[in-house]
Order: sequence, then C-alpha cells, then structure tokens
Amino acid sequence: MDKHVNKLICKSSTKPNHMKKNVLLLFILAGIVVSGCKKNDKATSYILGKWFIKKNVEIVYINNIENEKDIDTVYGENDFFEFKTGGTGILSAIDDIDPFAYQVSGEILTISYDAGVSLDYKIKKLTANEAVFVNEFSEDFDGVNYKTVKEITVKK
Repeated sequence: MDKHVNKLICKSSTKPNHMKKNVLLLFILAGIVVSGCKKNDKATSYILGKWFIKKNVEIVYINNIENEKDIDTVYGENDFFEFKTGGTGILSAIDDIDPFAYQVSGEILTISYDAGVSLDYKIKKLTANEAVFVNEFSEDFDGVNYKTVKEITVKK
C-alpha cells in the first residue's frame, strides 16, 4: 500500500513541475513573439517616408571572384523610394515612377512591382535618417556561377 501512495505522491508532485515548465515555456515563447513584433514594428515605422538615393554599388562575381564593380553616387531630387503606410510605395528614378508593394519581415525588405517582379533586400542599416539595403542574385549558367550584389544607400 505504501508503494501505491508513494507513486501517487510522486505523480502529483511531478505534475506541477511539468505545468511550471509548460507555463515557463509559454512565457518564453510569448516574449520571443512580442520582441520579434517590436523589431518588425520599429523597422516598418522607420522605413516610412521618402528616402533619397545617395549611392548604388553593384558588384558582379563570376565563380565567387569579383569581376566588375560599379559605384554610382550621381543622383538628384527625383531619385527616391517613398514608403507609405499600408505597404505601398513608389520608386522614382530618371523621371520614371514605378509603384510597388512592400513588406518588412525581420531584416528582410521585400519589394514587389506591378510587373510581377519581387526583390528581397537585406536591411543592412536602418536609422531614422539613413538606410542601406542589399540585394543578392545568383544563377548558374553552363557550369559558371554569376552573382550580383547590389547595395543601395538612401537618406531622408
């Protein structure tokens, strides 16, 4: 009989520990979700507004060896990204305006143009007044790997 009582006591005393672990796990997960949302909210709120293009660096690699590098810093007041509330925006460049939809998820900014083209940019830097976005594209052709890295610096 004592063995049965011991088993019951042990079972009942371990249940609260499992419950405590489950509750603790829920709090940890909730903290991760909330902090993740705060980062996305911060990035989304910082990105709103008109960002003037100041610098564009494009590097082409062939089989991971730098082949070509182009740095452009000649931009005017009509060269900008404008991110609006609701996930829409426009790209103005060389007197051409292209509307787009955008989404920020963690450190990734996805811009989708009307023509069905979507580009993912890693947010390398994002402050209230300056941002740096990096896009990488890679493809293999006839056994050769071609990779293009584009880094865009913008300022408010």
